[in-house]
Amino acid sequence: ERSALKVFYESAGGQEWTDNSWWASDYTSHCDWFGVTCSDTNNTIGLDLRNNGLAGTLIEEIKDLPYLEVLDLSDNDMRGTIPTGIGLLSELTHLRLAYNEFIGSMPTQLRNIPGLELIQFHVNRISGTIPTMNWMNEEDSSFIADCGNPSDFEESLECKDCTMCCNHHGDCYPQVKPD
Repeated sequence: ERSALKVFYESAGGQEWTDNSWWASDYTSHCDWFGVTCSDTNNTIGLDLRNNGLAGTLIEEIKDLPYLEVLDLSDNDMRGTIPTGIGLLSELTHLRLAYNEFIGSMPTQLRNIPGLELIQFHVNRISGTIPTMNWMNEEDSSFIADCGNPSDFEESLECKDCTMCCNHHGDCYPQVKPD
């Protein structure tokens, strides 16, 4: 896990982060690095680096954090595509990637994470169709994406499972489910 976190640090411009306390230090446990939360057994269960000046890409090695429950990289300058390996994070409950510059389509592998309760992808450049999710607890789940109109794309992002849709003005509203 420490190795995967170090690779992430490099790919996300870690030296320029607002707070990079203890990151990549050879003499400090990764559990003491800013934004990292660990379990009692020192497994990484949380990565909360929202609004921290991240600039770079989300790497495929994110899959090497198998105990991750919370991934919050919102309000940064992350770019590129969302790696398919994110779908291997079977313990993930909260995924916040909003207010970045991600592009491309949503990895279909996300539907393999039944415990997801919160997904936020709005204010990115994600296009196409978001896969139908296999929610364990659909009533308590929240899914926000850029599926509203007017859109930045010729065709709006299609998201049948979204609970909120945002348009290119940043206005978000509840999605009306067909009867």
